[in-house]
Amino acid sequence: MPSLRKEVDLPYLSIDRANYGSEAATDIIDLSLFSPSLIDNSSSSSTLTVPFPTHAFWVNLVLKQTPDLSYPVMCYPYGYKWSSRELQVSYPSLRRMMDPLRLQDVFNADLTFSVVEGGLKKRFLERFDPLSATLRFINMGDEEGTNLNSNYWETYMVSGSPYVTVKYSGLTPVFHALSTFLTLMCPAYNGIDDSQHDNAKFCEVEAGNEGDQFKTLLHGTQFQITTNENLTWLLFSSEPLTIVFDHKIPEIIQASSQFSGILRAALLPPPQSELLQYTSAVPQRFPSMDDALSQKDNEGARDIVRYSNVYPVGGDVTWNFKSEEMDKTKDDTNPIGQYQFNYETRAMSLPTSSTPDKDLLMLILPHHVQSLASALYNSTTTARRTTSDSFGVNSLKDWNDLTFRTLKGRMTPILGSSITFEEKLISFEFDDWKPTFSSTVQKTSSSNDPSHALYETAKEGKQVISAETRKILLDQIAVDFYMVLPSPEESVYGYGKQVARLAQLVHLENILHGDESITPSQQYEKQEHLRKLHHYVTKYLEGDGIDDFLLYDANFGGLVSQNGILDRMADFGNGWYNDHHFHYGYHLYACAVLGKLNSTFVSEYQSHVDTLMYDVTHNAHKKSSSSSSDNTAFFPFTRHKSWFDGHSFATGLFLSADGKSQESSTESINCYYSAYLWSTVRNNQRAANDDSGGKSDIINFTRLLLAMEIQAVKMYWHMDPDSKETGQKQEDLFQIYNPTFSKTYMMGNIGQFDDTVSTWFGSNPIYVHMINYMPITGISHTVFDDRKYVEMEYTSVLATLFADAPAQWKGYMVCAHGLFDPIAAWDEAIQLNSVDLDVAISKSQILYFISTMDDFHHLPVTSQGMMPETKVDSFCAYHDTCLDLNLKGKCCPTDTGFFLGCCLTPITKPTAIAKPTAIGKPTTIGDTLCSENPTCALLGLEGACCPTTTGIMLGCCDSKTNKDNSDQEAKTSQPTSKPSRIPHASPTVSQSNKLNGNSILDVPPSSTSTCPSKSAALLAAAAAMLA
Repeated sequence: MPSLRKEVDLPYLSIDRANYGSEAATDIIDLSLFSPSLIDNSSSSSTLTVPFPTHAFWVNLVLKQTPDLSYPVMCYPYGYKWSSRELQVSYPSLRRMMDPLRLQDVFNADLTFSVVEGGLKKRFLERFDPLSATLRFINMGDEEGTNLNSNYWETYMVSGSPYVTVKYSGLTPVFHALSTFLTLMCPAYNGIDDSQHDNAKFCEVEAGNEGDQFKTLLHGTQFQITTNENLTWLLFSSEPLTIVFDHKIPEIIQASSQFSGILRAALLPPPQSELLQYTSAVPQRFPSMDDALSQKDNEGARDIVRYSNVYPVGGDVTWNFKSEEMDKTKDDTNPIGQYQFNYETRAMSLPTSSTPDKDLLMLILPHHVQSLASALYNSTTTARRTTSDSFGVNSLKDWNDLTFRTLKGRMTPILGSSITFEEKLISFEFDDWKPTFSSTVQKTSSSNDPSHALYETAKEGKQVISAETRKILLDQIAVDFYMVLPSPEESVYGYGKQVARLAQLVHLENILHGDESITPSQQYEKQEHLRKLHHYVTKYLEGDGIDDFLLYDANFGGLVSQNGILDRMADFGNGWYNDHHFHYGYHLYACAVLGKLNSTFVSEYQSHVDTLMYDVTHNAHKKSSSSSSDNTAFFPFTRHKSWFDGHSFATGLFLSADGKSQESSTESINCYYSAYLWSTVRNNQRAANDDSGGKSDIINFTRLLLAMEIQAVKMYWHMDPDSKETGQKQEDLFQIYNPTFSKTYMMGNIGQFDDTVSTWFGSNPIYVHMINYMPITGISHTVFDDRKYVEMEYTSVLATLFADAPAQWKGYMVCAHGLFDPIAAWDEAIQLNSVDLDVAISKSQILYFISTMDDFHHLPVTSQGMMPETKVDSFCAYHDTCLDLNLKGKCCPTDTGFFLGCCLTPITKPTAIAKPTAIGKPTTIGDTLCSENPTCALLGLEGACCPTTTGIMLGCCDSKTNKDNSDQEAKTSQPTSKPSRIPHASPTVSQSNKLNGNSILDVPPSSTSTCPSKSAALLAAAAAMLA
């Protein structure tokens, strides 16, 4: 499969963090906690031999920290901590606390592993991959701890394993209880018909110690341990050993001598009520599971014994794509994305009845089960008690007597070293809804008539946007485009949101104009908007005058912002790898729109944009053993995505007491959606020369990331308190959250050890819900396709908050309302003012989104005659000279009614503004009038154009007038000049800046005279205003 990095250049400045004035990489991560084989010694800038996986589940273990004991990490179903002496293991779901805003699974060290011997030389992360990490402790050997023949012990943390697996080499294992141990005994197998589980064969009291009332000595390979909390652990050994429990020291159980082999420990989780009520105290004792193995109907406990022999030591993720067998009557098809978890296995022993490929027992999360439901298995994968070729939810009842829980719900047991999941990939690109248009404008109509001019329904049932609708939306776009323009002082996140908004307005404008011919004025406006978009996008990519420009961090392998790398708290932690997918998703969307409409942008800036995309969607360097000999190892594998969780985590290289977490789920979706759009635009241009299949694989990979993210967000962020009333057998599995807690309908932040109905900036329900709606794009319909859920969410939580909601959030609230009641939402939308909204959205985007709803067929009474409330040409940003002077707000006129000297002639049609050329005196009054200049007349301009009343010669003036003006300028004794344009003028036609094969509108070049100082220009503007 082709690699996404194959053709990547690095167009951004590469830096060493310490040399650039940031914290050194070695002050952020502790390199001594990595195996020497993983450290890159060939470069002073690099840390590891592969780009650092900043969002791997194990990162908390290797960050620089004051305490010796690390913060926790989650490797389902267990949590882990480590120190220089021990490995702590917790089953945190035992201690779930809940209040109205938070679910928290508390880490307590239920079982701690260590060794009797002292003299620890070193501990380090030995290897990693997308599903696992191996931790090694070395007790003897050379001083550097690099001798592989040293006495050591190591653990294989593999996501989904119900066992804790530890390998020992010449050391004496010891186990510590959270408080004390109660018993050490041989498991009481009863009714297991497998001869390999004969008690006498696998566990017996050590000879000669039967009468010692203070010690229990057992010899064998299978043991049962109970703690004071009534927790029952089963212990399995690859080699016979003697385990000692000294009742006078009840805190520990240990081996009687040094051991070389594998030990596996599995908790038998006690039963817990799913109807947990609010609680702030954790239980101290749990229902006993001592006799679980003796119960013939406890299939789960018995399977833990039956499949203990085969263990995973690592895992890999692979993917492929296929076409779904579709109904031949349908025009569109949805390809299927398959991804596999491939576990690397070992066996403690190899009896004839054990097959490592088939007898690996693992646990999967609810979203995995949902993907398995339609997946056909290969020969190495079966589900417990499955009676058909595909995995069915009926098989889940087999383990109702033994349940491993997580914050993501119940885990499901499954057998096999290779597990296949399927996701249906989206088939649309920029929009999931393709409008058609009516060409007739009706001036008046009954507001409640379904045939009202604004909305018409075609005979085939497809919604048609009328010419009246189109005019309203296009007029509003003309207002919104210049309402707020990106500022060079903006952060990487703020700039991205603003440029993505401009891009969507350009995109909608093109959709609304469709394929029909448009007037010269409309054509000019389209091209001018596209030119502005090109300017702002390329300005940021090049770092031209941008404060918060992008840099390549050679230490960790990633693209970071200037402000973020100099200040760990700036840009939401971007320099420490927080939120990259949030930030870069907006930029990728803008680049995708621009690339679709301007083919030369792709050829000129593809390396800039590719670098953004690969930072968050790279498909190589999955493992610590990945080769980097080609010197193109720029980025880690899918930086934010947790392939086991199904969704992304936003937390980067920051210590977190509750592990990785993420809010703003739809911004995460926006990242993968935008990466898919960009990959489509970028690779479509190479389709004719690409016969390798690489093009479709690259596009489909981003679509797979998108499909996985959407599925996980809908399952884990969207909470439905009524979901248990479905009456389906799978209700227990897919009821992720407690009904009492899920009545809030939306999760705010999901973490490894806690979930909160809040955000980092507040717990206002509006913040919680709307941060998980933004931005609104073509993918929003897919994310919120459960209209019943959205209606219940809105009516139960949001409706009563709308009136007093902060203005910047109201746009998203109206969109949510529009998903199920577009008529009422339209009425709300027309009351909005774009300048009050979040910078990622505008009134026209909201109106268009509402108009795409299936149930939107007529115009409410209050919407009749609705037109943009502000003349577009009043804003300074719509006038180049005012823009050059960095004026903001309203200029033409100001709020007090004055027209500044930088204004163009006030006009009646804001879509018809032309560009200035030079300032001069007209030779005749007749030539001054717009009507006397054909091009100006075609643009619908009125009054004086050549020049305007303020002396500006518009670009539509004919050649005679320009020539006469030039002659006049040559005769005058005082030279004339105008402020030059900001040095980002659009490329000339010779630079191949074309739109769909047509050159941009031919506007005479601007004057090249020197720009006066800003103060002089302002004085001139003030003088003109007073005159």
